[in-house]
Amino acid sequence: MPERGIRICIIGTEVTNGFIQDTNTKFFAEELYSRGLILKECRVIPDDPEIIFDTWNEYIRSGDLIINSGGLGPTDDDLTVDLISQLLGVEPVYDEEAEKRVKWFFKKRARSGVSLELALRQARIPAMTIGLKNTVGLAPGIWAPRINMIALPGFPVEIKSIWPEALKIIETQDLTRRSTRILPVWAMGESQLFSQIPRSNDVEIGVHALPIGCRLFLRAKNEDGNLTELDRIENEIRLHFTSLISHDPLRDIIEKLLADAKTLSTAESCTGGLIGKLITDIPGSSAWYQGGAITYSNSSKSQLLNVKEETIQRFGAVSHATAAEMAIGALAAFNSDIAVSTTGIAGPDGGSDEKPVGTAFAAIADKNSQKVYTAKLYYPFGRERFRLAVAHSLFLGLFQRFTLFDKNPQDWQTDRFGKNFVWDDFSTFQ
Repeated sequence: MPERGIRICIIGTEVTNGFIQDTNTKFFAEELYSRGLILKECRVIPDDPEIIFDTWNEYIRSGDLIINSGGLGPTDDDLTVDLISQLLGVEPVYDEEAEKRVKWFFKKRARSGVSLELALRQARIPAMTIGLKNTVGLAPGIWAPRINMIALPGFPVEIKSIWPEALKIIETQDLTRRSTRILPVWAMGESQLFSQIPRSNDVEIGVHALPIGCRLFLRAKNEDGNLTELDRIENEIRLHFTSLISHDPLRDIIEKLLADAKTLSTAESCTGGLIGKLITDIPGSSAWYQGGAITYSNSSKSQLLNVKEETIQRFGAVSHATAAEMAIGALAAFNSDIAVSTTGIAGPDGGSDEKPVGTAFAAIADKNSQKVYTAKLYYPFGRERFRLAVAHSLFLGLFQRFTLFDKNPQDWQTDRFGKNFVWDDFSTFQ
């Protein structure tokens, strides 16, 4: 029996001409894969009625479920409602709830030159379809059961607001499912990881590179896949890579900090505030994040964090010693239980034979143990990816030290994967 999957159609000339990047396909693909659903095809097409009709008709003939994104706005090039209506042989009608929302919005925020009639185009859906509530925008999603199509807006935030309703529809469909596992393995390259994972004739294995590691995809090869074999492969991988598996090291360490009532502060040079930004992106971070200092210049390291000038002169701003003193300084400045620091050479200039572009040093200072741990990192990836990799290395180090090896930190330093980057016990506080 052939697999019944899902086909995605992204509509928007602004996407095909390169003005904006399509991030919706990534969102859909991750959501579907995590649920074991089969994504047959993704296609990005312009606002051209002929191309849209050709794509939809091809998808309809396949018998697969269709997810369409885009073309639900108020302008003349937003064609989705009218074209679905033509396919169904019906006229557009107003979705009652969406109509009320548009009128309310128009009354509150109407701008001169914009007519209510034009705004109400967003409240239309084809007759014989079902509107899907959009809680952040004006255009509702559409479920057209006669052609197996879910139509959603193009804005990612609106898609995410409607997605729970779309998932309810997807769950009612007779779609092929294959059992799936997703395992992030940090601090391992693709070839390094792939050479160490077990194999099975019943399990598909895929690897995707992350800033400082990989995401492992495991999926049964058929709908009646051998779950015992899938579980065996997953368990072997988890056992072998114990200290490197975490779906989100930052969130994992946050849970640990909250459980232990500990606080964190940051001192950043080469990451330029990225670590603090990633931390404060998480709601409730004020409960445990004390604050941070961005000390890009040598003088600011000394003035704000009490890094000794002689340390910088002797070892350099990019060194184990400077990173350690930055973390110690952050502990004192913010009165936190734990502090982290980064200093490095993001490039493209500033490198040397001894410390090439991409070199960084990170430190973790722990008030309780009076220990400072430092690590030398090397990520010659370009400025943006370099900063991300350094930040994630710190989060992984925090996760390992205070979660996996909280009781026996010496085991953390001798972990068999330490060769990827070693956290050295740098010094005790003076």
